Amino acid sequence: MTAEALLEQINNKKSFLCIGLDVDLNKIPQHLLEVEDPIFAFNKAIIDATHHLCVAYKPNTAFYEAYGIKGWQALEKTINYLNTNHPEIFTIADAKRGDIGNTSTMYAKAFFEDLGFDSVTVAPYMGKDSVEPFLSFKDKPVGNPIPALVGLFISNNVNSLIRFSIRLAISIINIPGCIHS
Repeated sequence: MTAEALLEQINNKKSFLCIGLDVDLNKIPQHLLEVEDPIFAFNKAIIDATHHLCVAYKPNTAFYEAYGIKGWQALEKTINYLNTNHPEIFTIADAKRGDIGNTSTMYAKAFFEDLGFDSVTVAPYMGKDSVEPFLSFKDKPVGNPIPALVGLFISNNVNSLIRFSIRLAISIINIPGCIHS
């Protein structure tokens, strides 16, 4: 998805709504627990009921990782369903990944190539080499490119982390109508 396509969705739907798909089996309707894949069934029901209202879906990967292989399979089914049936909707893997370069490269490959997400949240705790692998995917949006949504997190070196994160965000975000200060 391009920044222009996302902005078109925002304008058409007059919405910035992003829906989190954070499935907790203890909180979903009981009847879904009887189906083969209750996580995907719940996600599909939410997507089918809301796709006309939102511009993005954001599954939090912790809720899938907690259920092991079945959780990952449900996440894969969910992203495949979105990409097949609603390719106009932006997808965000809420994974908060950030590690040394080679490990971040594998995380980026997993979320962008294998799963097919449009973007992934990244925690820049370990410096720019923890973020750069996500930015190397030139076909991932937004702002040509910003496949990584950079999270600002507190660390022992708050000032340098915040300065680095702000500089990085400003250097990669170039969305029409977005004001940088």
